[in-house]
Amino acid sequence: LRTSPLCCGLHPSAADFTPLLRTSPFCCGLYPLQEEPCEVDFDDPYLKLDFPSATTLPPPCISVNNVAFGYEEGRTLYRNCDFGLDCESRVAIVGPNGAGKSTFLRLLTGEIQPTEGHVGRHAKLMVAKFTQHHIEMMNPEKSSVNHMRDLTQEGVSVEEARKYLGRFGLSGDLALNPIKFLSGGQKSRLAFAELAWRSPHILLLDEPTNHLDLETIEALAMALNHFDGGVVFVSHDERLIEMVADELWVVNKGSDGAPGTVKVWHSSYEEYKERLQKEFATSGLVTNGTVKGVK
Repeated sequence: LRTSPLCCGLHPSAADFTPLLRTSPFCCGLYPLQEEPCEVDFDDPYLKLDFPSATTLPPPCISVNNVAFGYEEGRTLYRNCDFGLDCESRVAIVGPNGAGKSTFLRLLTGEIQPTEGHVGRHAKLMVAKFTQHHIEMMNPEKSSVNHMRDLTQEGVSVEEARKYLGRFGLSGDLALNPIKFLSGGQKSRLAFAELAWRSPHILLLDEPTNHLDLETIEALAMALNHFDGGVVFVSHDERLIEMVADELWVVNKGSDGAPGTVKVWHSSYEEYKERLQKEFATSGLVTNGTVKGVK
C-alpha cells in the first residue's frame, strides 16, 4: 500500500519534515471560496473501490518541455512549464479557480496543443480521465451495465461490465436501473468503473470528490494508493491531497499582463496552506481565521 509523504507532512524535496494535521481551519475557512457547493451523497461506509493495476511503462510517460499555452493570441495563460510524469507519479494540481488547472490536464492528454514547447507521450501510453462534464454527457436512459457494454463497438460482455461495476459498489438493481436514477456519487462511481475498464497507465482526475462523502473519498484515496500507475488530480479536498499526493504542482494566475506559472511546490502541504492563509490575510479576506462572507 502506497502512502503519501504529504499525509505525514513530508515531501521528497522538502528541506525539513513538518507534521501535518488532518483537520484544518482551511477546510471550512478558505476553500469554500475556491469551489462551488454541491450536494453530497452518503454512501455505504464499508464501500471499497478498486482500480486494477496497469502494466508499468518506463519513464517518462509524459514529458512537458518549455510549454506555454493561451486560448487567445497575445494572452498567455502560463509559460515555462517543465514536468515529467511516470507510473510512480502522485501529483495534486492546486491553485485558485480560473488559473488553468483543468486546462493543464487537457494539455497532458493532448486535447489541446501548447502554443510554445512540446508535450511528449510514450508511444504505448494509455490515459484515462475523469471530469464532471463526462458524467453530465452520459445517456440518462441507459443502465450502468449498458453504459459499460457500449464502451466498444464490439460490445463489452455483461459479465465483464458487471465485474467492473462491482469494483465500485454498483451491483444488483443499481447496475440495471437507468442512470438518471443514480445519485451524483453513484454516477461518479460509474465513471470510475469506466476508467478502471480502460486499464490506463495514468489516471487524470478533475475534481473527483464532488458529491462524495468522507467515507467514499477515503475509499477513493485507498484505491488510488493501490493503483500501480500514475495519478494526477485537480482537487480542493485536503483529505484526498494528504492521503494520495507526494508532489504538488501549483498553478498561479498571471497579473498585469504577465503570464501565470505552473511550479512544483518544494515543501510540505502544510506550508502551502500557510502561504495561502497569509495571502488571504494580506488581501483582507480573512478575519479571525475565517473568510469574510463565509459562515
